[in-house]
Amino acid sequence: MSDCSSLSDEKLVSLCKKQNDEKAWNELSSRYLRVAKSVSAAFSGSALERDDLVQEGIFGFLAAVYSYKEESKTAFSTYAAVCIRNRMLGALKARAAQKQIPPSLFVPIEDENETADSALSPEEVLVSKNEEERISFLIANELSENERLIFSLFLCGKSYREIAKETSLSEKAVDGALQRARKKLKKALG
Repeated sequence: MSDCSSLSDEKLVSLCKKQNDEKAWNELSSRYLRVAKSVSAAFSGSALERDDLVQEGIFGFLAAVYSYKEESKTAFSTYAAVCIRNRMLGALKARAAQKQIPPSLFVPIEDENETADSALSPEEVLVSKNEEERISFLIANELSENERLIFSLFLCGKSYREIAKETSLSEKAVDGALQRARKKLKKALG
């Protein structure tokens, strides 16, 4: 195959899986390296270096290529982005578990308008870190111990049911604590 740049992601995935086409791999990898870099920017100031996060994202991309089902109604780009993000989140959670640092410190502050090729300037990194410190301070000082625990578990991706089981509370109590935490933080941030 001479030029892969005009092919869809789905066609490239097919060429990669069925023919192990080197040019298709190169084109697809190039496209999704940009996605991995973009997703990693949302986690700036986290426990892992950006390059490490990008590497985890590439592993997520490779897993997406091999596990994508062509008959799926989901676009490969959507599927791959989720795999990349989940792989990065998994790496951050593993690092948090290693260091026993509250996972709430590793939740990204995302900008939905961020473009795929954007890179943070040193000033933006500093502002981001200052904002992260401010939010961590507010969580520590505005929320009760119970609200902090429930909020942290929620930020780790646990469902209301899982949080209720872990804290020996009802799902309704978990919902109430999360609502109170959100209101307190919204008021403090506003």
